[in-house]
Amino acid sequence: MIVERLTDLPAADGADAAALAALETATQLRPLPLPLLLAETGAGPHATDGVVLVARGPDGTVVGMASGRRMVDELHVLRLAVDPAHRRRGVGAALLAGLLAAATDPPLRAVVLEVRADNTAARALYAAAGFVADGRRPRYYPDGEDALLLRRPVDRSVHRPVDRPVAPAAGGAPGEGR
Repeated sequence: MIVERLTDLPAADGADAAALAALETATQLRPLPLPLLLAETGAGPHATDGVVLVARGPDGTVVGMASGRRMVDELHVLRLAVDPAHRRRGVGAALLAGLLAAATDPPLRAVVLEVRADNTAARALYAAAGFVADGRRPRYYPDGEDALLLRRPVDRSVHRPVDRPVAPAAGGAPGEGR
């Protein structure tokens, strides 16, 4: 599997455009038409605030996509969708890792997202990547399901997402060198 960043979204056409549209239809309760899906990311050849990643299977077909948009000092994950036939194979984790990497250049304060409260598979993926609950949006989804707000800090000092809390040195406060 290959994860790549799409940099020329307006030119996404042919098989990629059809695959992205089919993926949106297969994974979303209220799928967006492709032009709106691409527009919501703010990505494209001249944009600086959006990122869109695609995962390709061995034959080059799109099997997943992820998108995020920089908002002030955070990266807001807008979509993380994996073709149902390719789930539980690391596609979602690879796409999420790509979004986390995008939050480090330039470094942001945090990566945030909403996830359906009843989506246990997605919640497990995000928890494994270090996301923690930061709130709840009641009746956020069209069917009345709540959204959980999840957040993962980005460690600006080393320009990478925080993998785990750093314990302070014996007798010292966090951040104190010895």
